[in-house]
Amino acid sequence: MSVDASHRANAFDFLRLAAALLVFASHAFAIGGFREPTLFGSETAGTTAVHVFFVISGYLVTQSWMRDPHLRRFLQRRVLRIFPGLVVMTLLTVLLLGPLFSEVSAAAYWGSSEIWRFFWSSITTSAHFGSLPGLFVHNPLPSGVNGSLWSLRYELSLYVLLAVVGVACGMLQRRRALPLAFVFGVAWLACIGWGLSLRLGWAVEETWAPPVLWQLGYRFDTGRIANLCVFFLSGALLQLLAHRVKYRVVPGLLALIAVAALPDGVWLQVALWLVLPYAALALALDGPRVLRVFQGYDYSYGIYIYAFPLQQAAQALVSRKGMPWGAAVLVSCVLTVVLGALSWRWVEKPALRMKPASPRATS
Repeated sequence: MSVDASHRANAFDFLRLAAALLVFASHAFAIGGFREPTLFGSETAGTTAVHVFFVISGYLVTQSWMRDPHLRRFLQRRVLRIFPGLVVMTLLTVLLLGPLFSEVSAAAYWGSSEIWRFFWSSITTSAHFGSLPGLFVHNPLPSGVNGSLWSLRYELSLYVLLAVVGVACGMLQRRRALPLAFVFGVAWLACIGWGLSLRLGWAVEETWAPPVLWQLGYRFDTGRIANLCVFFLSGALLQLLAHRVKYRVVPGLLALIAVAALPDGVWLQVALWLVLPYAALALALDGPRVLRVFQGYDYSYGIYIYAFPLQQAAQALVSRKGMPWGAAVLVSCVLTVVLGALSWRWVEKPALRMKPASPRATS
């Protein structure tokens, strides 16, 4: 099967949906005051799902660049994918969710500069845990409105990195992918070395504020940079080497199960870096055909950005009204899926229709 053919019939939308729901399930425990479940050593299920997102993103975004290596059009596509849904979600959070669940008066809420700081940090993806006045202050995770947004600034940064490296390599056609693959291969090895040095205690995990961007509130954890870059670059490299890689879902999933049986530690992390990207892409490209029924229904992004605030709102009902925790999880899950579907249908999909077409697509 050719790479293009595999993209016409694949299970990427299913895989992203499953990853988004796994993040929801993992956060349900943390928001309820319980320990999050783990899949690989001490790594939470939600963290594993985020890694899957970065593998898929590296694979598909690199494909997008290779099809049309034009900086402006590439960045326009990325902006149209991320920001319309994010802005609408932020507005709904500030204008509806905040007033409904805030424990301060309406005058205190609307008169607080905190709402504008939250709005700015949310739509610019610069904040990890933004807060709104009087919101969720008695929850197990007090005041955190949307803790899922932390990953977006890392993803956007990697989009820009891909574009800059692509332009620098002068990659104008698909057959000239070798320079980009070489650069990404070196970067992949460097990130693995960096991640290992942090794991072994040879380096100290710190918070890094990039020049200029720190004034906008951007902060990056060096450990997350190393880890997320490995998974993103793995997806990118597997795309660049797509014609040389055979995907088989059964061996890939069996290898992943074997990794899960390893004890927590450095070797588990190395095995996960090597196996998870292949297993995830094998499920998307060689998985059962029934998984392809989700193709064209990419609700995952909407679910990802709406889940946390809705879960916090449901937890507030647990704390204040005595709602059973299981009922709160169920209600928030249904609302999250519904809003994710509505976001895709009425916000994200229309925005994607505005994406600039490549010259080859219009010729």
